[in-house]
Amino acid sequence: MIHGIGIDIIQISRMIKILDRRKRFMEKICQRILRYDEQEIIPNLKNKKEFALWICTKWAAKEAAFKAVNFQQKLKWKDIKICKYKNNQPYIQLWSEGKPTKEMKLSISHDGDYVIAFVAW
Repeated sequence: MIHGIGIDIIQISRMIKILDRRKRFMEKICQRILRYDEQEIIPNLKNKKEFALWICTKWAAKEAAFKAVNFQQKLKWKDIKICKYKNNQPYIQLWSEGKPTKEMKLSISHDGDYVIAFVAW
């Protein structure tokens, strides 16, 4: 049974423009929307374009999760963790009080200048 679905799309070049205009935005956005364990990959990102694609993927997936829950559960950005199964398929893990509480189906795609995410639970 499907309880909710959510979808979000984001333009990568828009994120790059924001990063160019606001130098501290990268640090602030990471602290605001990412869990500590999600931030560990940041030093491995090679440049601003790679970072923009990566953060757009996280942003779109988490926004889609918010829409899927549709106020049935109060969520904060850091309650949503983007994970991967062993076969590299992404999924969302919802967290509450320091432990995972629920899994949601996640599909992410990017083409050209756009990232799109679809979530169902």
